[in-house]
Amino acid sequence: MHAGSGPEPLGSSRLAAHALAVLLLASMALTADCGAASDGPAFDEPLHLGAGLAHLSTGDFRLDEGTGVLPQMWAALPLWLRGGSLDADASAWSEADVWELGRSLLYGGDRDPGAVLRPARRMVLALGVALGACVYLWSLRLYGPGGALISLALASVCPNLLAHARLVSSDVPTALAFLAAVGAAAAALARPSLLRVTGAGVAAGLLFLCKATSLLFVPMLALLAAWRIAAPPAQGRGAGAVRTLAAAGALLALGLALVWAAHGLAFRTPGAAAAPLDWTRVDAAPGALPSLLRVARDGHWLPETWLHGIGYAWATTRDRVAFAAGHVSNDGWWWYFPYTVAVKMPLGTLTLFALAAAAGVRAHLRGARNAGSAPLWVLLGVYGAASMASSVNIGIRHLLPMLAPALILSGAAVRWCDTRGGRAAVALCLVAAAAESFAVWPHHLSFVNVAFGGPAAGYRRLVDSNLDWGQDLPALAAHLGLLRAQGNAEPCYLAWFGSALPERHGVACARLPGFFDAAPPLRAGELGPGLYYLSATMLQGVYLEPELRGPWGAQQETRLASLDALLASPRGAAADPSSRARLEWLRLRMRFAKLCAALRARPPDDRVAWSILVYRVGAEELSAALAPAGAATGS
Repeated sequence: MHAGSGPEPLGSSRLAAHALAVLLLASMALTADCGAASDGPAFDEPLHLGAGLAHLSTGDFRLDEGTGVLPQMWAALPLWLRGGSLDADASAWSEADVWELGRSLLYGGDRDPGAVLRPARRMVLALGVALGACVYLWSLRLYGPGGALISLALASVCPNLLAHARLVSSDVPTALAFLAAVGAAAAALARPSLLRVTGAGVAAGLLFLCKATSLLFVPMLALLAAWRIAAPPAQGRGAGAVRTLAAAGALLALGLALVWAAHGLAFRTPGAAAAPLDWTRVDAAPGALPSLLRVARDGHWLPETWLHGIGYAWATTRDRVAFAAGHVSNDGWWWYFPYTVAVKMPLGTLTLFALAAAAGVRAHLRGARNAGSAPLWVLLGVYGAASMASSVNIGIRHLLPMLAPALILSGAAVRWCDTRGGRAAVALCLVAAAAESFAVWPHHLSFVNVAFGGPAAGYRRLVDSNLDWGQDLPALAAHLGLLRAQGNAEPCYLAWFGSALPERHGVACARLPGFFDAAPPLRAGELGPGLYYLSATMLQGVYLEPELRGPWGAQQETRLASLDALLASPRGAAADPSSRARLEWLRLRMRFAKLCAALRARPPDDRVAWSILVYRVGAEELSAALAPAGAATGS
């Protein structure tokens, strides 16, 4: 039994705990992998996979947008080893159009997108299992076998981890890299040695090759060093401070050297001569970071594409539209992530977090100290503060680097297992967390806990990657196929939030406004009665023009009336065919926004895997929804 951990339930030995841990990790892998079979291409998957294959095939890092060069290459590795290629035209390469390159990989040459994604997803899943193993081992060191099994059990049924560990993205790899880098840095600063500092430097370098948020490791390292200096070794405060600062500087320098090595020791990528990187948006962004990046770029301190990726991520997240609890904002909210955690975590998990926190406070008041948890609190504190200040309020996936330390610290709940009532409470929480998670299998991405109405109410709480990330195209195709097989010939309309191509998945519906709109797919006057399949994100109008978001009001009605009058006139801008097409497209978007505002007032008639709402709209309802304000509609 680990000191301070309390009695271990059922007298489990360390060996038995390891065996059970292996079973939990295997269960986690199997659950996620089987669930992935139901998922179509999620929104960011073509971007990550296409960029990763391009990096490996060409050594050209111009596609880096701060979204994770290393995770992208890791996921694309099986395709690259099998000789995979991107079937894209020259303009996509010269313009570094990562979306077009990604779609060409999934669909070029009549490929099956599922077959392309499957090996890449399993590469990410391997890192998810590794993250679970790290959670277990760190919790084992802090709380013994009992606490470690609590931590791993929660991880193995966590719907957010199960959802994102099976998708090609940089979120789970970055979470693993943060945990490894912070843990290795803490060990190196505690007892500096060549081996420990080198290992921590390599871990830091791998983290720097993940998402742009990896820069948060720098203040984390500073806090770890300050904490270590405040508790110096026996040989004296001065010697401890010098050794600590030297170790911190050395591991940071080694991490940045690894960034250089990953980019072939070249400041500028070979393809930049033909298509230079566009720094306009980065240079125009406010704040100290863009200025520092410009200095580093001008001095050739670090590879240009790496600097540009971080700058691009910074610039494009300064004004990011967000949705929560029925509200839309361009600036986000400080409460967004606490609210998201409350909605997206199983109630059993949240209760165990509270029990663990209470156990920690009780231990602290009794004078118990556990220095091994300090790096976890540093990771939680720095990343949490940055998240609360961020306007990128689009998904709990951005909190995954905080999830791992929270799961580790939940092992402190084992301290309640010294009584029969405490053991029963912990066991009940674990069972409740597992039951709530598996109740939504295989649709873990759309998980919402029962306190907020479950996944059926999810579209009223959160959208985007919290619920609707374009993953349910196969379910939509199956739903439509069943209706058609039953003789249902109603017209269908689709407002799609995703980067995949619905028609390549057997979805043949008239296209309403979506996130990617290459051309007007439907004239406004062609809206008619039928089945309306609306992605939750599009139903809420999150990515429509700012004036079309939220409730429909007099201002929008006046603008739509003016547009109708303009299109009715045979002269002016409406007389030119290209101008008329643009005006008709704008009119369609406005009428679509008005229809969505009306449909949000009533429950859907059906759902497709929780993320796509189905409305059967008759002629009378459609007429009433689109009628000019104040006009009467007949029954």
